[in-house]
Amino acid sequence: MFTGILCIIAACFCWGLIFVIPLFLSSFSPVEIALGRYLFFGLTSLILLLGHRRHLFQKAYLGAWLNSIWFAFLSTLLSYTSIVFCIRYANSAVAALIFGMSPITIALTGNLFKKEFSFRSFIIPCLVMALGIMFTNIHAFQLDATNVSLYCIGFFCGLLGLASWTWYTIANFHYLKRRPMPTHDWIVMLGVSTLLLVFLSAGIYACLNSMNHYLHWSPELESFLLGSFILGTVSTWAAFYFWNRGNLRLPISLAGQLTVFEMIFGLLFVYLAEERWPTSLEVTGMVLMLIGVLAAFKSLRKVPSHATS
Repeated sequence: MFTGILCIIAACFCWGLIFVIPLFLSSFSPVEIALGRYLFFGLTSLILLLGHRRHLFQKAYLGAWLNSIWFAFLSTLLSYTSIVFCIRYANSAVAALIFGMSPITIALTGNLFKKEFSFRSFIIPCLVMALGIMFTNIHAFQLDATNVSLYCIGFFCGLLGLASWTWYTIANFHYLKRRPMPTHDWIVMLGVSTLLLVFLSAGIYACLNSMNHYLHWSPELESFLLGSFILGTVSTWAAFYFWNRGNLRLPISLAGQLTVFEMIFGLLFVYLAEERWPTSLEVTGMVLMLIGVLAAFKSLRKVPSHATS
C-alpha cells in the first residue's frame, strides 16, 4: 500500500504543473494549449508503440483500443480543455477550487460502485477537505461584475472538467481491474488514441482559425513548444504511469482522496511562479486538506478487510 501511495503522490506532483504552465502561454488559446499538450503525449506513446509495444497490434487488443479512444477523449481533450477554459475565463484560483473537489467527488462516487467505507464515517473528512480547499482559494470568490458572463462560462467549464475527470478516474480503475495489463501498454494505447483525436481536432481548429503565428519562430512559439512538451511528457505520460501503478495497489476511494496533493502541488507551483509565500489562510487550508486525507485514511483502515477486497 505504501508504494501505491507514493505513486499517487508522484502523479499529483506531475499534474500540479497543469495549473501554472498555461499562465505562461497567454498568447495561445485554451484549445491550442490542450492540443499542444496531447500532441507530445501522443507522439511519445507512438514512438514507444513502434519501438517496444508492437504486440499491441494483435487482434486480441482490438477491444482495448476501442475503449482507449473513449477514455482518451474524456481524460485528455474534454477534461483538460475545460480546465484551461476555466483558467482563462474565470481564473486559475477558480479552476483550482473546482478541480480541487476531485478528491471528494472521486471518493464518494467510487464508493457508490464499491462499498469501501460508510458514508457517515466520511462526512467529517470531506467537510475538512472542502474547508481547506475553500481557504486556499478564498480569493477565487472575488468577482468582477463587468465579466460575469465570462466568469460563468469559465465556471461551467470547470464543472465539466471535474465531471469528466471523475468519471474517467473511476471507469479507468474498474476497467484495469477487469482487464489487467501492464501499465506501459495501457498508457501507450491511451496516448496513440489521443494522438488520433488531436489530429482530428487540430484539423477542424485550423479550418476555423488563423495559424500564421506557427509559421514564424518567436519567443512565444518557443515557450509554447516547451510548455507543451512538459505538459505532454511529465504532466500526462509520467502522471498516467504513476497513477495507474498506484491504482493497482490502492482502493479507488483512497486513491481519490490522495489526489488532493494535486491541488497542493499546483498551489505551490503557482506561489513559485508568482514569487511569493502563501498567506497564513492558504497555509491553514493546505493543512486542513492534509488532515482531511489522514482522517479519511484512518476511517478506511477501520473497514474490515473483506470490505475492500
